[in-house]
Amino acid sequence: SFDEQIAAQKDNNEIAIKEANIGYDEEVEIAEKHYRKQLEELKKAKAANKEIYGDEAKFLKDLEKEKTDAIALAVGNRNKKLTQAEYEFSETSLTIAKRRLDSELATTEEIYDNLATAAREEYEESARTTEDKEKLDKELTRVATEQANARIRILIANYKAQLQFGNLTEKETKNVLEQISKLEAGIVVVPDDTIEKAREKLTGLLEFVSEAFGEFGNFGGALFDRKIE
Repeated sequence: SFDEQIAAQKDNNEIAIKEANIGYDEEVEIAEKHYRKQLEELKKAKAANKEIYGDEAKFLKDLEKEKTDAIALAVGNRNKKLTQAEYEFSETSLTIAKRRLDSELATTEEIYDNLATAAREEYEESARTTEDKEKLDKELTRVATEQANARIRILIANYKAQLQFGNLTEKETKNVLEQISKLEAGIVVVPDDTIEKAREKLTGLLEFVSEAFGEFGNFGGALFDRKIE
């Protein structure tokens, strides 16, 4: 299931984070151990009154810098691994979410297409009076309106998946929230108007849905470009 797949990705992400931190600790311990060993050898040499070659102060300064550089490298390696883990979790989770939502969209389309087909078949089997035709038109308009609303809800779910897994910037997050509000406001109550009014609302709704999917495509493209920079 979707939840199980996401849970598995979270487990993998936690393992990757743990491994990055363990690697960091090991690298720091190696640097610290080398530093302590060099100091101990210097201390023993001085205690044994052995001749110290070179500038002791410079040696200590260089030794300290060597340790600092090694720790800085360890930090960089850990951050690189953490960033990679975060990226992989985000991308994989979004792929899983998109796969689920694409499946839901396909199922939704099939359901409403079947409803429309059933309405047409009922009309074909009727006496095909004016009343029957009006009933068909009204039912097809209702089905098409509900279908468009379903597409909007799935698009909202896609945006919410981006919020949850997309590692969005503040500007991108604001944009997504605005799009969600716009989409929610765009859902049309299945009209109980005259067929002419209902068709007018449906036409506007279909245009709105088309534009909304276009905007989502543009958003996804911009997001992809930003991530590969």
